[in-house]
Amino acid sequence: MAKSRARETTESIERLYVTLRHLFYRGFYKPSGVSGESLRSLLLNINPEIYGTMGVSNKIELDGLLYVLDRLPEGIEETAFVHLTSDEGFDKGSFEPIIPKKRRRVCYRIDEHQMNIEVLLGRSEIYDILTHLTFLYIEADKIRNLAFLMDDGARPKRTWRIIEEVALGEKKFSRKEKEVALIHLSSLIGRTFDETLNAYNDFGSDENPDRLFKIIYYLGKGSLDDVQEKREREIHFSAILRERVGHHYFGEKWAHKVKEVLAQNDLHMRPLHIISANMHSVKNMLFANDALLKKQKGEVDYKLYEEISNKKSLQDKILEHSQQQGLIYIDDQSGSNIDVQIIDLSKIDLKNSPFANTNYTGEDVILVFDYAFGEQAFEVMDELLRPYNYNSEVYTMKVKSIHIMGKAGILTGGKGDIMIPTSHIFEGTADNYIFDNALKLEDFVDEDLKAFEGPMITVLGTSLQNKDILTYFMTTSWKAIGLEMEGAHYQKAIQVASKIRKHISEDVTVSYAYYASDNPLETGSTLSSGGLGLTGVKPTYLITLRILEHIFKTK
Repeated sequence: MAKSRARETTESIERLYVTLRHLFYRGFYKPSGVSGESLRSLLLNINPEIYGTMGVSNKIELDGLLYVLDRLPEGIEETAFVHLTSDEGFDKGSFEPIIPKKRRRVCYRIDEHQMNIEVLLGRSEIYDILTHLTFLYIEADKIRNLAFLMDDGARPKRTWRIIEEVALGEKKFSRKEKEVALIHLSSLIGRTFDETLNAYNDFGSDENPDRLFKIIYYLGKGSLDDVQEKREREIHFSAILRERVGHHYFGEKWAHKVKEVLAQNDLHMRPLHIISANMHSVKNMLFANDALLKKQKGEVDYKLYEEISNKKSLQDKILEHSQQQGLIYIDDQSGSNIDVQIIDLSKIDLKNSPFANTNYTGEDVILVFDYAFGEQAFEVMDELLRPYNYNSEVYTMKVKSIHIMGKAGILTGGKGDIMIPTSHIFEGTADNYIFDNALKLEDFVDEDLKAFEGPMITVLGTSLQNKDILTYFMTTSWKAIGLEMEGAHYQKAIQVASKIRKHISEDVTVSYAYYASDNPLETGSTLSSGGLGLTGVKPTYLITLRILEHIFKTK
């Protein structure tokens, strides 16, 4: 039964992506039309863990709603029309940019009814947004069905009138009256008062304490307007976006700038180590002690890195010091949303760092770039590894090693544990990428952390996985240890550059390591349950430590 359900889920995910791609090239669709209903049906059939009680008709999914709205522009619940665009010059107008809390994407509220979302990261970002919007519309229709007597001319229930009063701010509520309103809200959305109160605090802020009421109200109202044909909801894709997707438009601009900076600083012919990671751990491990006047005392001081992650003043101090020591920071202006650090190792004194005993004396260069998103990983790595024309000469970068570090969902452990992949399997296809990982399980023997080694699944979207398909990957002969979104895309680009097109050495060292941001098989540990917090500090820095040790030992 479980295997049958896993196959059914796989088919639904494949059909969902085929449908999304078709709608994208078509240019628009209506969430309540035939295409929109097809998307809802497929998403409900998949029933991803991250969307919790989405399939329960008399319960509103609060954790999933918070997760989705943190990744979409504030106010999107108020708009009937969502336009996905490329970078088309909206910043030249008087529109105020809106940046979602948990995604670096620029959005604009065009008018009362329209939200524009700039898509710069490729197909994976489009699929991510559309999946979240589909979930949002499912919840909106549930709210409408719970709030209105549809067989009686859409007559609102008493609870809806109270929610509307709070949402529109038509009168000042006392604390007692607000609690009464929360009781009515909890009754409407099928949640306990306790759950509703916690959600009210999670959604709200000092500037907008009643945000949960407003979200529920505008979602329900938008759904009602749609079904009554007062204002039908629509998703549009701009012609420029459709023209640019898949053509490496932003990745090419990004890679050109990176290689230009390398050449301008006479670093383009030096041995190069590429790291895809965050923008803090490599910098902090190399420069934090000297910047903060700390002495390295044998063991790695993970408490120091926890303190740094909590204090912006320390972060600023380390960045300033590192730039004085030769670190070059490229603040991305290409639209790829991937910042870059270039570190000239010939200028660094490692005596007061965790690498004092490596006796490194080379002139290699480390290039650290921020996380890519899904298919964007192929685009940026493919463009970065290509030869570059500088001063009328074509040069090929001397890439000695490529290291990928990231967050991933774990299947065999818990949050904060480490995964060492031996291969990447691309979900929904027969594509698989086997490689010799320079990082091994024995590199991560630690009493506080667990580490696992084995195949990992590169998924089409983390928000589409359910227990059936993940259990299948874990318990069958696949023996998968986790899931992520970029591994197969990175490896495809590396193999093309090294084995086929010969842009870099065939003997390039490759390593991958991930730390667990969630366990999608464990209730309360999915992505919608919140971030890692300080739990993520030690695995992040332990992986960084091992990557840098490999670099300093490379001859």
